[in-house]
Amino acid sequence: MTGQSPQEGNPAPPVHQGILAECDLVMKGGITSGIVYPPAVNELIDIYRLRNIGGTSVGAMAAAVIAAAEFYRQTRKSTAGFVCLDTDVKKWLKTDDNLLKLFPPTQQTRPLLEFALKLLPIIKSFSSHSQTAKASFGKTLMDLMRRNCPITGAIIGFLLFAILTLAILALLSLSVYSLLPFLALIVVAAIGARLGWQAGNVIGAIISLPRNFYGICTGYTPEPQDRQEATPTVAPQQTSTSSSATDQPLPASQNALTYDPGTRTDLTDWLDYTVNCVSGKEQNKPLTMKDLRQYQIELKMVTTNLSQTLPYIIPEGLCNFLFNEREMKQFFPNHIVQHMICHPPTIRNAPDQQQQVSPLPNALDWQQQLPIPPNKLPDGYHFLPDPENLPVVFCARLSLSFPILLSAVPLYTLSTQAYKNYQQNGKQIEEADLLRNWFSDGGICSNFPIHFFDAWLPGRPTLGINLLTKQPLATCVMQDTSEEKPKPKGQVPPADLGADLVPSADKLQDVFLLQADSQVDPEWHLVNNLFSFGSAIFGTAQNYRDMKQADLPSYRERIAQIRLDSNEGGLNLKMNPALIEDISERGRQAGKLLHDQFDFQSHTWVRFLVLMAQLEKNIGEIENELMRIKDQLNSGKLPDNYPYSASKKNSKWPTDAERRVDELLDFVQKWKKQPNFFRQDEPLPKPVLRVRPEI
Repeated sequence: MTGQSPQEGNPAPPVHQGILAECDLVMKGGITSGIVYPPAVNELIDIYRLRNIGGTSVGAMAAAVIAAAEFYRQTRKSTAGFVCLDTDVKKWLKTDDNLLKLFPPTQQTRPLLEFALKLLPIIKSFSSHSQTAKASFGKTLMDLMRRNCPITGAIIGFLLFAILTLAILALLSLSVYSLLPFLALIVVAAIGARLGWQAGNVIGAIISLPRNFYGICTGYTPEPQDRQEATPTVAPQQTSTSSSATDQPLPASQNALTYDPGTRTDLTDWLDYTVNCVSGKEQNKPLTMKDLRQYQIELKMVTTNLSQTLPYIIPEGLCNFLFNEREMKQFFPNHIVQHMICHPPTIRNAPDQQQQVSPLPNALDWQQQLPIPPNKLPDGYHFLPDPENLPVVFCARLSLSFPILLSAVPLYTLSTQAYKNYQQNGKQIEEADLLRNWFSDGGICSNFPIHFFDAWLPGRPTLGINLLTKQPLATCVMQDTSEEKPKPKGQVPPADLGADLVPSADKLQDVFLLQADSQVDPEWHLVNNLFSFGSAIFGTAQNYRDMKQADLPSYRERIAQIRLDSNEGGLNLKMNPALIEDISERGRQAGKLLHDQFDFQSHTWVRFLVLMAQLEKNIGEIENELMRIKDQLNSGKLPDNYPYSASKKNSKWPTDAERRVDELLDFVQKWKKQPNFFRQDEPLPKPVLRVRPEI
């Protein structure tokens, strides 16, 4: 299908002539629920210029295409990229089951996908509190039986065993009437054989998952040209503030966007096409983090290293990881793999290379000392590029790897023992010395990283779009009744929801934006079988940190909440066009709420109160330890065995440090005179101020 360009079907307005306010944006993971994000952002771009964009899973994919559209706006002075995402891309997804086609299984894993698509409605019916959903269970089961699913095979198999026993007994008696069970045996055996074949296919698909990188689909089907070895080009040795000629955006005369993925319907191939289309980059030339940073656009995503049981923030967290060229061609188009091969990381203090310092604005110094020289690696293995040279599509796919549905992506690290051996004898590294790290969906660790881009008192807002389920609410949280609270915008206060054991969910709007002084009761999920019990365990472990964070004052008033039913978004890969349009419209409503009702000055005021209350609480608890440290600094002697003290042994550092501690102690003693000034009637629920990792 060829979509109309924004200039032809939906003319893209020119960039706002005034100075746009800046904002950051964070989006939640949710597989097909990501269709809410482009229309939401399209409602914001007339007042905001996007600076930092982040997300997890499909939120990371949305961040990638939205950053590409912002890149187009900054280079072309047009919002055509945003309009294309909101119109042409949505139209394409609604046509010819293209949403399902994004996830093509292999021949071996196809039976498992087909089985899962039919089993999903049954699971949802069992786990739903809705009587309507339960009433449809019988119809769904009959549909499964008509389609010869393995469940039916198990039932018939049991009957087959019983009839076989009767038939043997009948034949032994040599009775005429005893031949009837034998005839029934033949009929049932034929049916059972067919069903057993289907069941065997599903079992075989499950067994084949490890060979397909632990997923039903990799998200990419290699083309013949991608299986061939391409001749690497030499990466440039010097960086500059502008891209090379081949990396420059297309001429402004080609500003019209015609969206036509053609046969590029696999997820990663489609994402690569879409990113390049809405960014204005030439196809087969990947958009990189460096391209975005040149126009002060930052991307941040989360992925999960299952082998280390740790989350990683990308692009920064991937230094010193390696990839296998042959494996990467199973996940990405050839031009992306070749780009990563041709842009090895810059090596600090290498004897044959001059150290390079990135001139990009706000870019950190990512120069690194590689653990081993690249020429010591086994054939076909390469270090990942520096963070700024990573392709945007590579980072998004690393975050979007929903377990089982999408294959995990393998990267490698050098074993500690192999590194020690190399330091001792300098021998060539063997494949056995490399440890395979499986990178899966970032949502396993943090599905809504709303803490991204946060600051004590931010100079611009970080807006969020959260995805909820249409569940009843449970009034079990203590509410602040110290004063009358105004009603939240687009939301019924929890006190008005009643005290029913299972409150009615229809009193909560599908799209809402809370105020800083309003809370919504937690969702209540029905747990009535083994699957729902296990699902609740995983969901709690996955989401509790993000949900508690999003509920805090100075967070909740900047997060638009979208509620989706069990048949909307998520793993529903076969949504009809009307449903896709309805979900998309909810995204548009969320954008309008943020556009019309979010007040940054009010938000800053609330954050000020939250911050000052926490400073007041913590500052009074450090006085005694500060006095002890001051005495130690005053002596001018730092113990030799203290970590991080080697660079502080000169005579000037302890003196300057003691002066700063004195200033801090003076500040503490002044605040102690009125210890609860800010903590009186502080915003609820109370947060904590502590040292913790970035994620």
